[in-house]
Amino acid sequence: MKRLLTVFLILVFIPAATVLAGDRDPVVIIKTSMGEISVKLFAREAPKTVANFINLAEGKKEFTDPKTGQKVKRPFYDNLAFHRVIKDFMIQGGCPLGTGSGSPGYTFEDEINVDHLGLNKIKVFDAEKQTHPWLLIRTQEDFARTVMAPLYKSMGISSQQELDERIDEVKDKLFNLTLKDAYINMGYRYNTKLKSHAPERGVISMANSGPNTNRLAVFY
Repeated sequence: MKRLLTVFLILVFIPAATVLAGDRDPVVIIKTSMGEISVKLFAREAPKTVANFINLAEGKKEFTDPKTGQKVKRPFYDNLAFHRVIKDFMIQGGCPLGTGSGSPGYTFEDEINVDHLGLNKIKVFDAEKQTHPWLLIRTQEDFARTVMAPLYKSMGISSQQELDERIDEVKDKLFNLTLKDAYINMGYRYNTKLKSHAPERGVISMANSGPNTNRLAVFY
């Protein structure tokens, strides 16, 4: 089934005829082998992200072709596939290599208002002491890397002795940690002047691999 989805979900971006000049919330049409998807882009909420998306789609922005290493300027998304498909969760596209590892040779900063999304009120642990699914923690190694190591660093703990001496303080901070705290500990910084939209069904978002590593991959 995964193979069939990879074959049929082919992206062709046709923004030129559908993005209205001066429209602050432009609409693009994604033509796929399984039909068309109309997407409204929130240019006021994420101006750099939207500009990057449109300029790549229209072939106006230079990027490094990950296949050749050469600088090129052409419609970036034409004929790309949804390389990652997870039932009842998301589909991901925008990688020329079809693996999710392709880079255009540049990154840009995050455009997120974490308070507007309510992440300052959501705890890392729920009542059953399970980590929040947005952290994508699947193993103990994930937890150590995503939550504990950044927490130790934020508290200035760099040795086992320091941890032993402050273990009660660590436990208190850990079980009161919000998603905002956890992400800030990881190095993310947020813009409280922007309005952000929650990652709900039907939303398109920028994917990245850490703070300020936005490139081109998108989730649906």
